[in-house]
Amino acid sequence: MSNYVDIRSSIADIIGLANNLKVAGEGLEGTMTTAMSTITNLEGGPETFPRDEFTEAFLEHYHRSVEASDGTSLPANEAIKTSAPELGTAMAALGDFVTNAMWAYSAGDDGNAGDIAGSTSV
Repeated sequence: MSNYVDIRSSIADIIGLANNLKVAGEGLEGTMTTAMSTITNLEGGPETFPRDEFTEAFLEHYHRSVEASDGTSLPANEAIKTSAPELGTAMAALGDFVTNAMWAYSAGDDGNAGDIAGSTSV
């Protein structure tokens, strides 16, 4: 049994969508980096976490040790700030992957079409 790809739109459409995904990922990475920087600045302000019974209970969870995306242990708030921009990076990488896959598919498909056209059959 053979495996084949059934593309119901054009390769150009898929590459266009992949490029949009890449651009959106790059934008998300920038947005998340800025947001994480803002959070870091706000965390340092005394008005952000006023010392009371509710804040103390919250901060226990906020600063508890968790595994970060690179396998190290970090306080939860730092792990989130480290990994959040990586979402955009991964999204952009997915866009690149799809674009490269479509170009490779197109080249293979064109080569196969040439082989079929060049063959003689009875």
